[in-house]
Amino acid sequence: MKTKRIMPLLLSVIMTAGAVTAVPFKASAAELNAPVVSSQSARSSLATPKISKAESVNNGVKISWGRVNGAARYRVYYKGSKGWRRLADTTSTAYTDKAVSSGKNYTYTVRCLSADAKRFTSGYDSKGKSVKFLSVPKITKTENVYGGVKLSWNRVSGAEKYRVYCKKNNKWKGLGNTTSTSFIDTKAMSDHNCTYTVRCITKDGRNFASGYDGKGKSILYTASPKLLNAGAAYGGIRIEWKEVIGAEKYRVYVKNGKNWKKLADTTSTEFTDKTAGSKGKYTYTVRCINPSENTFMSGFDSKGITVNAADKPYIMLDKVNLSIYKGKSYTLKEIISDRTKNAVWSSSNSKVATVDKNGKVTAKSKGVATITAKVNGYSATCKVTVIQPVKANKIISTAKSLVGKDAGKGCDIMKWYGNYDTTINAVACCCAGQMYLFNKAGALDMIPGGKTTSCGVVAVNFLEAGQLYRASDVKPGDLVIFSWNGKPTKYDSRLKAKGCKSLDHIELCIAVGGSTITTVGANNGGTECDDFRVRTRYKSNISCCCRPKYAK
Repeated sequence: MKTKRIMPLLLSVIMTAGAVTAVPFKASAAELNAPVVSSQSARSSLATPKISKAESVNNGVKISWGRVNGAARYRVYYKGSKGWRRLADTTSTAYTDKAVSSGKNYTYTVRCLSADAKRFTSGYDSKGKSVKFLSVPKITKTENVYGGVKLSWNRVSGAEKYRVYCKKNNKWKGLGNTTSTSFIDTKAMSDHNCTYTVRCITKDGRNFASGYDGKGKSILYTASPKLLNAGAAYGGIRIEWKEVIGAEKYRVYVKNGKNWKKLADTTSTEFTDKTAGSKGKYTYTVRCINPSENTFMSGFDSKGITVNAADKPYIMLDKVNLSIYKGKSYTLKEIISDRTKNAVWSSSNSKVATVDKNGKVTAKSKGVATITAKVNGYSATCKVTVIQPVKANKIISTAKSLVGKDAGKGCDIMKWYGNYDTTINAVACCCAGQMYLFNKAGALDMIPGGKTTSCGVVAVNFLEAGQLYRASDVKPGDLVIFSWNGKPTKYDSRLKAKGCKSLDHIELCIAVGGSTITTVGANNGGTECDDFRVRTRYKSNISCCCRPKYAK
């Protein structure tokens, strides 16, 4: 409650020919506390200040008025329970009343004063300008949930509706209106830093009713894994999910009664539950976690995906997907309920891959073929991708041809990858650039694990394929991952055991010198993510080398 004193001010008038003649006069300090008048009008020499705007801002009610010609100073008043109360004197044409409470109405008026603040030099608007003050909504929580980013904020006393904003291109963009105190941004893009703010609006949504937090509240959004398939597989039940852009590790759960029980952590996008029995239903879900496995990075599908163990097929294969180089072979392992029966094997395209009576697959030429094993009317399949390796020189020459192309536009790589926004890189563009490069050379299938944009995932996939090398082994054609702080990696214990340091940036080595190497990489940051450049890097900054299986 305001505690400023109330003092009446008696104003004299001179009546001339039936009109009011305004003249300045001297008033005591006590009289200057309130613009109260008798039934007569005040005499003044200046125009009455007119409040043009009264609005709720971040820290109070801001009132603005037009400048009065000749005015040296202004006095601001608000109407209390016993009349007008003095707030402050100012030479400005705006004033913010900070002693206000949300949900309450306030009325203000303004009057001109002499430079020494001892005389009124104008009249005032006895009706004043009224406004309901609403405090700024404060976002209390931002969290990654299934389907987007969830914001929560404190309820503002007197507020009827709220508008939620996100920052795009350094400008606030409205997402939606709500009467609730929470909102889910379903259009957030994974691996983006999202910044939000909230503002009160009128019930009809036509006007603002409060200020807003200009800094906003930020969160790195990681999408929840989308469950694709779950079914019986060799040795258990296999769960598959879609790769999440920006995710570095996943945690797999199985439902235990009403609760979720952790099964395992993995960098892969599939997992086989070997603990599942032969009867009953099993429900699974997946959540993104950080490399240290101590923080959730995303929400999860609370419904999960359910499998009936009794639906296990008569025949199962150890692999449902197989990548193999031309000229190489792999023998698929099958499990058949009735071991007295033998499977009949076939290939959908024997020009790409053949299979013999024992399940031995031989890669013939680049392409895709489906291998099928049948027994007693039941069947199991494996998708085989045959890789035609290229020479390291082809990758290097392709990289050089991309240098300086589309500099600064920041579009081609991300458009190809399928997730680009002009405000922030949707994915780690250094990795996306290398995927783009290999795809341009027709050799994306030479990257173990396929298309990805995480240095950690790239390193793990090459490690599991037996194609990860030390810094001292670097060769032209290697995908080199650099460490900027030189500290041991926390991403994966197997990488740490190999002596890998932090996994910060990836580029293609095109030449090796004494203490340095020459590389080509996509610039990491801003809108220059497809700007390929030639750089000189120190060997001491190399964390590890990922070596595709090039043709000789």
